[in-house]
Amino acid sequence: MTPLSPAERAEVDALIKSEWPKLERFFRSKVPPSDIHDLAQNTLLGFVKRPDTPLENQRAYLWTIARRQVIDFYRRGRGDATAFDSSVHSVMHAGPTLSSVINRKNQILKGLQSLPVDHQTAIELKYGEGLTDPEGAVVLDVSMATYKRYVSAGLETLRRLSGVVSEEQVGNAYRGG
Repeated sequence: MTPLSPAERAEVDALIKSEWPKLERFFRSKVPPSDIHDLAQNTLLGFVKRPDTPLENQRAYLWTIARRQVIDFYRRGRGDATAFDSSVHSVMHAGPTLSSVINRKNQILKGLQSLPVDHQTAIELKYGEGLTDPEGAVVLDVSMATYKRYVSAGLETLRRLSGVVSEEQVGNAYRGG
């Protein structure tokens, strides 16, 4: 790994400062509290240790690593690396549960957790973290059409399960969760 120039180091430091709280929030809805910081740190470590090739979109690359951390976390926990499919499985029964207090925010968060992880991630990145559709597609390593289907299917499920009426509700619940 080639040492970073002062300008590159400043750029990486700025990205880490801006994305750290978002990473914590991202992991909070997917893994037990005791694992949130480890996964966030592993994400940043993976980002810093990236190959020397310059990246067009560093933020999308960082979030790609974060997504892989979640998938790897559940694959390790199940003992069978091929058993967890993030486009099918949710973290509802594999990870943390939300408070039994019923309110609007918790219903939406519970609805998010019931989605397949890729659908959940697509919605959270788009409405909670503000990534663009092209960035989200890169993070999930899918085509733009597949990414948009994940968002659309996830929102439809949230509307059906949680009575979500707007994307803003989802973003607010996720960011405040």
